[in-house]
Amino acid sequence: MKEDNKYMEELLERFFNGETSNAEEQELYALFESGELPEHLLPYKPVFDYFKSGLAEEVESSAKISEAIKPLRPPGRRYLTVLLTAAAVILMFFLLKPLLHTEPDPFEGSYIVRNGVRIDDLEQIRPELELKMQTALLQQEKANRLWKLTNETEDAYTTVEQEIKATYCDIIHRFPDENIREEIKDMLQIECDY
Repeated sequence: MKEDNKYMEELLERFFNGETSNAEEQELYALFESGELPEHLLPYKPVFDYFKSGLAEEVESSAKISEAIKPLRPPGRRYLTVLLTAAAVILMFFLLKPLLHTEPDPFEGSYIVRNGVRIDDLEQIRPELELKMQTALLQQEKANRLWKLTNETEDAYTTVEQEIKATYCDIIHRFPDENIREEIKDMLQIECDY
């Protein structure tokens, strides 16, 4: 069974690389039509169903259209082949894109050293790495909250400081003697805008 699966996987890879013969392609169509597929090959079934029937229908309908248009302007076989090939490639791209796009493992290449021994088996160390990641994210969140609180406190301090300065300047401004006002400003070490 494993050898059959390996053979089918190799045949699939050759098919998508355009290296299979007609007989091999028929073998693939028969496999996907049989319904006796290994679970990991099931995502390819819609592609082969399309190649088996949908593509033939497209070619047939395209042939009917070209027969209807033939008296006006006969399309070249090459043009039709290019058009069908492009349509098939675009369809395959959209059908296979979700299967080919995989997110990289964020822990790929990670390891831990425990008692002087390097451990890089991801299945063994994944729980510990995830715990460390969660701890780091919580610390980052805590740091962000402290930073925000510090900025808010600093803004509040600046506002209070400006209000106190304005109050002092208002009081100093009430003194009629300029020399006394200057002396008080020097003692308080503030500059008033008046």
